[in-house]
Amino acid sequence: MDEYFELEALILTVLKKANTALEEIENLPDPLVPQGTLGTGEDDLPDLPVDPAPTIGDTYFVATDGTYGGKPAHVGDTFFYNKASAWSYVPTGDIDTWRNVFVNGVEVLSIADKSPLKFKGGQHIKLEVVDGEIIISVDGTLPVPIIYGFHIDPDESDPEDKVTYLADAAGFSPAYMDYANNKFVYGSWKDAFFMPKTCMLKPNGTVDFYLDPSDDTKREDGVTPSHVDHLGNIELTSTSSAAYAVDDYIVYDDKLWQAAAAIAIGDTLEDGVNITEVENAPNVDDNAMVEWGQNGNKIWYKIVPDVGDNTGASIYISNQQVDDGYRAWSFINHGGTLKDHFYTPIYDGTIDKKNRLRSIMHGNYSNLCQNKNVTQEVAAAELNNPANMKIWYTEQLCDDVIGIFLLILMAKSTDMQTAYGKGCTGKSSAASSMISPGTMSKKGMFWGSNNGTDGVKVFGMENKWGNQWRRFAGLVMVDYVQKYKMTRSTADGSGALDYNQTGEGYLIGGTGPSSAGYVSKMEYNSDAFFDNSVANGNSNVHYCDYWYPASGTRYALRGGSCYSSAGAGAFSVYLYDAASSTPWGLGAALSCKPL
Repeated sequence: MDEYFELEALILTVLKKANTALEEIENLPDPLVPQGTLGTGEDDLPDLPVDPAPTIGDTYFVATDGTYGGKPAHVGDTFFYNKASAWSYVPTGDIDTWRNVFVNGVEVLSIADKSPLKFKGGQHIKLEVVDGEIIISVDGTLPVPIIYGFHIDPDESDPEDKVTYLADAAGFSPAYMDYANNKFVYGSWKDAFFMPKTCMLKPNGTVDFYLDPSDDTKREDGVTPSHVDHLGNIELTSTSSAAYAVDDYIVYDDKLWQAAAAIAIGDTLEDGVNITEVENAPNVDDNAMVEWGQNGNKIWYKIVPDVGDNTGASIYISNQQVDDGYRAWSFINHGGTLKDHFYTPIYDGTIDKKNRLRSIMHGNYSNLCQNKNVTQEVAAAELNNPANMKIWYTEQLCDDVIGIFLLILMAKSTDMQTAYGKGCTGKSSAASSMISPGTMSKKGMFWGSNNGTDGVKVFGMENKWGNQWRRFAGLVMVDYVQKYKMTRSTADGSGALDYNQTGEGYLIGGTGPSSAGYVSKMEYNSDAFFDNSVANGNSNVHYCDYWYPASGTRYALRGGSCYSSAGAGAFSVYLYDAASSTPWGLGAALSCKPL
């Protein structure tokens, strides 16, 4: 069967005749309508019909696994009678056939949810389009997953050649920051299922409202103010501790107000006299966060280390748990329950006048979380929790892992500073060199520069590397042995009931190099990756970012600071200071996993 694994040109020709994205599936040409099913439940499938003679376009659906012509055929595959008067086999597994069969060559963004198609064998096939992706199910139980993959070659030093696209990512165009034109180019990834949304999140973990993806200071409609840039001006009492001009914003008594008259230090704030309550204001305790998990799609990943060398691996990212090897640790909350969303910070962590760690536009560098140890940082984060709820914490390893995998996937590279931006990394070693939260509020979801002073923004998050080292929970190093934990619960198989500063009850990752340097190798297991070597590393080869170790017990930070230069980046890990250390260059930011 020379045509066995071919997608016939007829399929593409027919599909390209579809006029618009709104054309009904049932109105597409007849060759797309299956005529029957095949399947015996064992060994060979029955012969395809010859009497009565099939006509061009006849399509048969494989109802149970079997073989045909000595080769495997699986549920969801089809046989298509082509214009060469022969049967062509159309596999499902590696190429997401249903998207090829039904929408290849046709814009699908506006296709509405379709009624199920009924096959002669009794199955009901339902097509649903979510954010441009075709979701198919057989009787509601057999969805066809989206699987994006890439392979990391441990022996290839060039950051772009080091990454090879696999599975549904094959043939995709990488994303990158176009520095010459000051814009981010999404390549093939603009409408990927994993893209998050920015929002204002209430203390109880529910969304107050979503933000304009191009401007944090506006709500999703692009018009209504979000007031995220005013929530840091907090007065704890009705007596002003600062001077305000007319129209300045003031937060006190858990409400947002605007100055109706000039206010001096010591003046009494009085509704209807010198302040007016702002209508449609957000909850003043809201934090500006990035919501992951859109349209029912969790983000599952699977790490398959190379056989015989776990410094190389294939990583697969899917909207479904395709098999037991897929992880979604970020979606598991404190109680060990898998939830629909998790949240990461838009901004570097700042400390408000109630001593809470916040993610808001809050003044300048002096408001950034600094000069605190890990215990103090975690306590400040947990002050956001309502009574009897454990949902707010500092950033967590599990979120960093999936975020970095997605950045590699989109850029098809391990050089994050080249692909997305250098970040605020080229300044002097002084707290005043750090940039303020919100400097990139109108830059969209992705933006960066290559000057080392402006900052970088990825997935709506500012300064994911550069500006200030940010501590994250879940990675502790004890005498160079990296110990890790992927959830606050024991769902990850660890023996610790929550994060700690010693690594007690944590899982064992890898043993990192004892000297500092640019990372040249990572060690992969089924959960995460760990710095393995700095031999032959450099700022433009392998992982391009720096590793800072020390003996003893060390609590992890990631990203780099305002003076880290080329050593900063998504892979840059600082395991040099103890959890008790309190310099200005070490900070923290929020995360939230709702109950």
